[in-house]
Amino acid sequence: MLLTSLTTYWRRLFTSGNQRRMAWGLLVLGLLPFVVLSFYSHPALDDYSDALLRNRLGFWEAQRNLYLTWTGRYTTSLLLTELSPVYYRWMGIYWLVPLGALLVLGGSLYVLLSTLTGSFWRRSTRLLASGIIVVLWLLRASSIAEVLYWYNGVAVYTLPTALLLLWLAAMLRYWQAPRPAAARWLLVALLSVALAGTNEFLALGALSIVGLLWLWELVRRGHRHYALLILLALLGLAVAVSFLAPGNMQRASTINRVIPLYWIALGSIGSSAYMLLNWLSNGVLLIGTALVLPALGRLAAAPNVRLRWLSRIHPVLMALMLVGILVLMSIPSYWATGGMMPLRARAMLYFVFIISWFVLIINVLIYRHQSLNHPVTRYIRRSYVWPARLSSLLWLWLLVYLATDHNVRLLRENMGQGSNNAIVAYRDWFSGEARSYHAEQTRRYQLLASNHAQRIQLSPLKATPPSLLYYDITTDSTYWGNIVYARYFGKQAIWIGPGGMAPPQ
Repeated sequence: MLLTSLTTYWRRLFTSGNQRRMAWGLLVLGLLPFVVLSFYSHPALDDYSDALLRNRLGFWEAQRNLYLTWTGRYTTSLLLTELSPVYYRWMGIYWLVPLGALLVLGGSLYVLLSTLTGSFWRRSTRLLASGIIVVLWLLRASSIAEVLYWYNGVAVYTLPTALLLLWLAAMLRYWQAPRPAAARWLLVALLSVALAGTNEFLALGALSIVGLLWLWELVRRGHRHYALLILLALLGLAVAVSFLAPGNMQRASTINRVIPLYWIALGSIGSSAYMLLNWLSNGVLLIGTALVLPALGRLAAAPNVRLRWLSRIHPVLMALMLVGILVLMSIPSYWATGGMMPLRARAMLYFVFIISWFVLIINVLIYRHQSLNHPVTRYIRRSYVWPARLSSLLWLWLLVYLATDHNVRLLRENMGQGSNNAIVAYRDWFSGEARSYHAEQTRRYQLLASNHAQRIQLSPLKATPPSLLYYDITTDSTYWGNIVYARYFGKQAIWIGPGGMAPPQ
């Protein structure tokens, strides 16, 4: 009797409705520490440099200076100089940077999901899916401090990724409209020009997508191939304006190193393979995929969603195209430096990969759904939920995976070290290290405002929460970061005492 009652309760616990509530709970728990840490965040050295440049030269001259001497990323140059709270000296509301980044990224993802699923998914479902994808990214992103709490990283990588999602939504709406509309094409064109001026790997990704769509329309003799060809030429021109900027050439000349073409090719392929290996061996992503597979199956079986065009693409071909785009997006880093892209770029590339991963899964489901005798199709037609036993095992596996420290060497010093960014963020929050870091930074600002000396030695930061701190000023007052920090606060020289952080490599 007791065993029967427990079995019945267990099955009811893992019904579709309860699993949805558990997903909302996971979403809240996953986002909460990053939201809380936002109120303890502070700018890093490049943020002061951009603010000084804008203050010294003004709007137009600052954009011209950046394009001619530093970077061709004209869109991110606008973001760096015009939206930075550091330029306006709004240190008290710097927390809007990480919160705004999360909202913009999640909102743009919501727009893309609305475009892909149409009215089949309710608003709450699209909101839940957007939040879960953001949490999956936050858990395993390579450097949260750089892409969430550092304004320079947010402006150059996080916000442009959100722009890419909006561009994809606009492109799909234009491409799938029964009749091509000039207004939709114009919107895609404007977003394309803006996207080309963000960063190199996103620009090349967009260029490859437009090129593939143009080839698709050309082979099928579609009526949009002329418009897509014009769009491809426009985007190519904008990419050339960004890539061939004098600032890029000047920065490349400082490296003083010729990168062989074979190394660029092999490095891009090898690094892409290594990133894919790490991303696909991520237990959180695979378990999460298994949990949402029934929901994706229902979406694949729906007759009127905008994803039906995936039925015409073989999953193997789709996978090869996605891998090819990933390799193409890795080329700029090897071309410029001969090495992998920085952690902040890899973090946002992982976000793009998560979306591509789920599109590929849906592609497999839709493609196989055409075969009435395929096992996946039979399952989709028979049931849209996992059995309670399987669901419970997947949820338990996910919770254990998230909670454990993966201390495979069983070393005492490694006990409690988080296996994902959420655990680290919770530790920074609950240990009080984030609060102490915020207090130390605030005392620095107050000291620099009240002390009229021109040469000041500051104490090194005692609290260095890894979730928040990217890098700090050094013991060397001639280091470029120390110089811009001193000028921002109206000082001749600032340095920190013994025990400070070494200059970043």
